[in-house]
Amino acid sequence: MIRVLADSECLLSYFTNQKHSIEETEKLFELLESRKIEVYFIDKCLNDLKYYLSIPDKFSGQKAIERIEKSLSHYIISINREIIEEARKLPLNDFDSALELTCAKQNNLGAILKSASLRNVNIKN
Repeated sequence: MIRVLADSECLLSYFTNQKHSIEETEKLFELLESRKIEVYFIDKCLNDLKYYLSIPDKFSGQKAIERIEKSLSHYIISINREIIEEARKLPLNDFDSALELTCAKQNNLGAILKSASLRNVNIKN
């Protein structure tokens, strides 16, 4: 089984109903269900989801977040001071990418999955 870190866009675009991403994220869920990959997310992803899901309807958004947090609780990587300090040392212009890379390295994850990379995933049984 491959252990990967999925970027925030994988979940965010799915739960905010961005048409182009729903299909891609469904591929991710298929891979999860087939147990071919184990996917982790950084806690910043949940914070982003909390914000965007609470805009249309705060109550429904909070309920959705609670269910997502419960489902993913074992797959959330918390960002701490050490991760932030290491990420700042990386020569990347995008700090979110630096955080993702640092989290992936520190947790021995084999890849970082960006939502755009899911377009070319073929699932074979």
